[in-house]
Amino acid sequence: ITLGGIALKQEPKTPQVYCTGNDKKAIKNYVKNTNLRNDLYGIVGPIIGVSGVLPGLAKRRKIPAISLLAETYNHPLYIGIKGAKEILQIIKQKLKINLNIEILDKEIGEIEEQISIKAKDIKKKQQQKEDKANYIG
Repeated sequence: ITLGGIALKQEPKTPQVYCTGNDKKAIKNYVKNTNLRNDLYGIVGPIIGVSGVLPGLAKRRKIPAISLLAETYNHPLYIGIKGAKEILQIIKQKLKINLNIEILDKEIGEIEEQISIKAKDIKKKQQQKEDKANYIG
């Protein structure tokens, strides 16, 4: 199982998680009884990096592999915690792992608040630079 993200132009309020892989049976098994989507065609191009390479290498060795991809916002300050939480919920359900995912809610709130403050600071500094008079002579 590999994990990754699908970068969107706008922040997803409730990130969807997509499932793809090298084995139709494995994909079907993971999608079954979940809110996973497997209709990636037209949504995402080639899956690059480890999330794409490992299932490809696994196929050569006849190892079924899937990739879980959460929607995320394509911005350097956005770290995709909500999407990661959605992926963890799927993994918890499918692998029957005892994870207390609700604990993450507090941390998500704290991190999002810190990022929001940092983004406001950056915006303020950019505005201050733009407000300065420039001499052209």
